[in-house]
Amino acid sequence: MKTILFVCYGNTHRSPIAEGLLKNRVSDEVAVVSAGIHAGSAVAREAVAVMRDIGIDIRSHSPQQLTKDLCTAADIIICMDREVSEEMRQICAGADNPMECWEIPDPIYSRINIVQVRDAISNKVADLAERLGL
Repeated sequence: MKTILFVCYGNTHRSPIAEGLLKNRVSDEVAVVSAGIHAGSAVAREAVAVMRDIGIDIRSHSPQQLTKDLCTAADIIICMDREVSEEMRQICAGADNPMECWEIPDPIYSRINIVQVRDAISNKVADLAERLGL
């Protein structure tokens, strides 16, 4: 079974959105997980709402802390921005899994609208699924 890991800062906005979008596209034969380098306590209401708008329910998502074990178990790791990828490399030192950095702005620290974040992630997820043959 192929495992895809999405990583963002808190696992409250971007990576749960990516996880939900990819899970919606693939079969149960692909494990899709997400984590944060500094995991928050709950998925953001804004993320839940913007996903509900397109028919995907992520209310049950529980943010989890990124660990080396999660990195090691992943076939590919997708980081939402460069700062996240730099910290991820420290947490997961020694793991040599393929990694991508998508440069999706964090809606908490930028003026970008959460709908724009969702749509940017959706485009990247579609591309990833196509490239991986999912």
